[in-house]
Amino acid sequence: MDTSLLPGWINLDTMPGTFTTALALPDSCVVEAYDDFAFLRCPEREDFWFGNFVITRCPLPAVDDWPALHREWHRRIASRCAVPREVYQWECCSPAPLDEGKMATMGGDGLFTSLTVMQLRAALAFTLPQGVEFVELDTKQRFREAIVLTTESNAEDPESVATADFTQWQYERQWEQVRTGRATWFGLLCQGRIVAHCGLIHKAGIGRYQDVTTAPAHRRQGLAEMLVRAVAAHALHRDRCHQLVIVAEADSPPERIYRRVGFEPFSHEYSVAFSREGQA
Repeated sequence: MDTSLLPGWINLDTMPGTFTTALALPDSCVVEAYDDFAFLRCPEREDFWFGNFVITRCPLPAVDDWPALHREWHRRIASRCAVPREVYQWECCSPAPLDEGKMATMGGDGLFTSLTVMQLRAALAFTLPQGVEFVELDTKQRFREAIVLTTESNAEDPESVATADFTQWQYERQWEQVRTGRATWFGLLCQGRIVAHCGLIHKAGIGRYQDVTTAPAHRRQGLAEMLVRAVAAHALHRDRCHQLVIVAEADSPPERIYRRVGFEPFSHEYSVAFSREGQA
């Protein structure tokens, strides 16, 4: 997505997670920007949860302000499409634990998410084990193999809501970014087969990791860490990026992996989502 469409208060210096998320959104996304919030819509895919959401200024609006924000959602998004969830996101530079009891007074079936936005400016040395190869996935056939791997991984994850149809659609958009030079996709091969892969969206020296995925049969072998290290070395040297951004659930195994690689926490992203059926 063209990040120039975003309001000025969403910028790399204060909201690197949100800003670089926008880099990965499809070109078809529509932005409606205001002083305190911005609505993002993806008309071609209403089930694309982080393509149809509201970004609010930090700190989070007071509970008393939420009814008005709900009304704005309905007027600007819900009245135009059948988005299944009402999603609000904000980002701040200091930890701000959610008061879920207080937020529950907003009604509905609120689902809360806390993410750590991490940055890296210098790559650490690494070596790949014998039999593992680091490659760019720069052909459509290799990209199809990545789609299959992700679909298998999602099927193994009881918390995943991504359907095979959605995964196919998302990767078609990502392949277009690779084809036009806005992204690079990487993989680790073992005996000629992709066992882990991820993407890097890049613009003006900034890179954002996308979809770090390991094949279910090859997990707990350190492949994700190897891949993240290899991509960092490639991006900071060959792609001439000077800043890399990655996002992970707070206190999760991926977050611990990224810390080992050298990523340092910068900010925190929070989101709250409601089923549309749960709203008046």
